[in-house]
Amino acid sequence: MRGASLIRSAAVAAAVFAFVALSGSSFHVVPTPEGPWRGVLDPPGPLRVGIALALALAAALLERVRPRLFGPLVCLGLAAAPLLPVATGRALPLLLFQGAALTLVLVSAGVVALADVLPRPQEPWPAALPLLAALAFLGALATRLPGPAGAQGDEPHYLTMAESLRSDLDLDLRDEFRQRAYRSFYPGDLEAHTSPASPRRRLYAVHTPGLPALVLPAYAAGGASAVRALLVLLTAGCAMLVFTLVRGVIRDEGAARLALAAFAGLAPIAFHADQIYPEVPAALLTAVFLHTARRRADPLGLLAAGAAAGALVWLHPKFLPLAVVGLVLTLLRRGRGVPWRVASILLFAAGLLSLLSWMNAVYGQPSLTAAYGPGATADVRWANLPRGLLGLLGDREFGLLWHAPLWGLVVSGLPALWRDRAGDAIRAALLAAPTVLVAGAYSMWWGGASLPGRFLVPAMPALALLVAPAIVRRPRLAAALLGFGLGVVLVAAEAPRALHNRADGRSALLRVLAPSLRLDRALPSFVGPDVAWDPLAASQLDPAGAALSALQGWDGTNVRSAAGRLAPELLEIPLLDGGPWALAAQETRVTPRIALPPGRYEIRVRGRLDPGLEGRLVRLVVTLDERDGARAFLGSDEPEPTLAIDLPSGERRFEVWATGVRRGATIDAITLRPVRVAPRGAR
Repeated sequence: MRGASLIRSAAVAAAVFAFVALSGSSFHVVPTPEGPWRGVLDPPGPLRVGIALALALAAALLERVRPRLFGPLVCLGLAAAPLLPVATGRALPLLLFQGAALTLVLVSAGVVALADVLPRPQEPWPAALPLLAALAFLGALATRLPGPAGAQGDEPHYLTMAESLRSDLDLDLRDEFRQRAYRSFYPGDLEAHTSPASPRRRLYAVHTPGLPALVLPAYAAGGASAVRALLVLLTAGCAMLVFTLVRGVIRDEGAARLALAAFAGLAPIAFHADQIYPEVPAALLTAVFLHTARRRADPLGLLAAGAAAGALVWLHPKFLPLAVVGLVLTLLRRGRGVPWRVASILLFAAGLLSLLSWMNAVYGQPSLTAAYGPGATADVRWANLPRGLLGLLGDREFGLLWHAPLWGLVVSGLPALWRDRAGDAIRAALLAAPTVLVAGAYSMWWGGASLPGRFLVPAMPALALLVAPAIVRRPRLAAALLGFGLGVVLVAAEAPRALHNRADGRSALLRVLAPSLRLDRALPSFVGPDVAWDPLAASQLDPAGAALSALQGWDGTNVRSAAGRLAPELLEIPLLDGGPWALAAQETRVTPRIALPPGRYEIRVRGRLDPGLEGRLVRLVVTLDERDGARAFLGSDEPEPTLAIDLPSGERRFEVWATGVRRGATIDAITLRPVRVAPRGAR
């Protein structure tokens, strides 16, 4: 028995030592023309080793006192896993356990440890504490997300509509676009989302004006920043309603607190709390329905449900099914007051009919889709549903379960809630269903330029209730999954680019977590039929990602080699992904966008021409931060052109555009070679 205890203590000490000593290092296997280089950048120095030894001893002693900490502490030993591929060149997937991925390990282990050692809460929180806790967390997160990109996608268009309401008291956007009134929140030239049904000499957006009207007071008081602050406040209010709901249904203070943490701290709410989209107010109104639909019918609840249903259609017509379900569930509650039920229905009818009247007055048609013009194809098709649902949950770029796997426990939470509280389970499922089904039926279910999971935001109050019983029944699993999701949020807060995806199958989050591996291709993609999916790809090295990762960390003196040698000029970074490009006339292909440190680089293009062709066949343009840079042509005079670029300072986003001038050329390879790179300390 004593020997087993010593083995446990030694395992904990080794794991904690490995984590503290190695978490600041990076491990690399990089192909070079001289052969693979395997090594470590920033190996641990004496000070870090000393700190690691001290903390390892403390952890071993702590585990003797709290044996349940053994599992979480031993998991920290995954930080040593990359030593195997560096030493042997084998087991390449173990390169994952470094850098940002260790944040997921640390936070998951930390949340499990806290769940094991903290006593179950007995005293209820004061009424305002859930609101303040959510507000503090989401407010702090809003300083980091969505990052320096600012207003993107539909956000600047909603803000421009608010500006028109503020300045002109109308929604004709001609003046705003002519005067670039959006320049305070969008630095470029904003292309109007113009409705094709706009009257002559008028410019109306395709977006309904409910959200601009809602945020107008905040916008008038403090611009876009005040609008984001208002939306954070609305999200925190929604979190408080979720906490109150779960505590009332589950009757477990601990489950209510964890449900609050899951709702406010995980994707998609954590990503979208300050995003200027109608989904956040819709989530708040869903939470209102969850409350009004489980209480005895009274005037306040009935009027609240009617007003919420009427407001939802003004936020976006796609919320009509949610409005109807929420209102019907409320009206079905027992209680007296037929006049109040009638008043509730009239409030909803007033909202819907006033929107239709507005559509008719502005677009000439009393239809919820009038803004898209006569003959417009439907954006929602039930044939899209199977692929859309799979994408919403499991797509490698936008899928909810890759960003917050805790929500997968709904499959066990729903039956458990059904057994204990069938009515609450039915209502929560019915209120989640309209959002999920409409989102899955959208042709662009991922939400365009928005962060992952936006279309699912209104369903999250209901899903938080459905997942709560699983949190109670499987606390350690729930804690581990909660920690993983919180780790994803922290990684995104440190590197916001991890959430900014293009619908091309390349997950920005996976590139941050595993830049050296083809982890992208090992997970499914549903954004397009031609995106590659190879479940075995996680065992393969990504030559471009491996070289770029080493280049970013290189500082000249921080290299320890296990095999080969590392120098920037030895690196050849392939930019062509997915095979040769056979370009037709006017066809354009673009390499993946990558970030480069300061220095001088050469881009070499290797191509083939059909026999007998003369002249220029392909135009090549290098863009830096989306601005044109070096140019060249592929043709009979330049079968293998070379482009040189100089980056004097900072980190630049880089890509190569190739456009066919006429048919007959194939690009076999585009390779980036560093000529001179500034060491990391001089960047």
